[in-house]
Amino acid sequence: MKFRAFKYFFRERFKNVWTNGLVSITSIFTVMASLIVLALFLIVTLNVNNLVKQVRDQYEIVVYLKSDIDQTKISQVGDELDKLEGIESFELVTKDQAFTNMKEEMFSDKPELVEGVDNFLDNSYNVRLSDLGNANAVEEKIAAIDGVDRVRSSKDVEDKLLHISRIVNMVSFWMYLLLTVVSISIITNTIRIAVFARRKEINIMKYIGATDFFVRAPFVLEGMLIGLIGAAVPLGLIYSLYNYALNYMVNRFMVLSGFLNFLSVDEVFHFLVPVSLGVGVGIGFLGSISTVRKHLHV
Repeated sequence: MKFRAFKYFFRERFKNVWTNGLVSITSIFTVMASLIVLALFLIVTLNVNNLVKQVRDQYEIVVYLKSDIDQTKISQVGDELDKLEGIESFELVTKDQAFTNMKEEMFSDKPELVEGVDNFLDNSYNVRLSDLGNANAVEEKIAAIDGVDRVRSSKDVEDKLLHISRIVNMVSFWMYLLLTVVSISIITNTIRIAVFARRKEINIMKYIGATDFFVRAPFVLEGMLIGLIGAAVPLGLIYSLYNYALNYMVNRFMVLSGFLNFLSVDEVFHFLVPVSLGVGVGIGFLGSISTVRKHLHV
């Protein structure tokens, strides 16, 4: 196709988006709302998957001992752990060590909050497994050892993260689906108005021999342009908000940064930008092509 034809297509579509004003703006804002929900859905999913991977890589069982046992019994629990298969290593963390670690990690900026507070923690063993596939069986055996009060593992955190992810994903999916249907419907109406406004021009073009593609293409491009703008605009907003939220989480909850690291802005947007733009253009294409086929009898 000649460059002159491409120039005509794009000039007419930009002009038509501007001419339709309110209708085009409504379409763009609807696509924006749909893509914002999609972006939030992807950001949560990517981060949860990343956090779950970190939890699995750092999988550890914490074995809390009963508060009334003596040093001899603590050593006996260690001997029992050493006999179990599937344990790669284990380390004793005394209640004093645990209390010191807690103060350094959680109250380093405000040590006065824990001044005079009695140590309320228990002695414990940190256990790392050689095979995560046997985690449940090993945990049950550890819990049965005399002197063990309770057992906590990274799997608890993993299960909670996955549960939160499922809820967020389900809500986001239905919101995104609803907004996508609304977006396609509004774009369809936008293109229908454009076709109706230029019906005489279309008849003349067909009369002088314009091809079906030449008549249809500008309207399809208009829908795709609306989708592209609606996808591109919120990316800047989401970039700023995610960057702010990331910095806030790191600075406000410094204790989390030691073992849970969220994806950086660049890592998220390396995936988010092409997906958002592609979905936006796709929404515009679907909304316009259906109208063109139905209302342009060419």
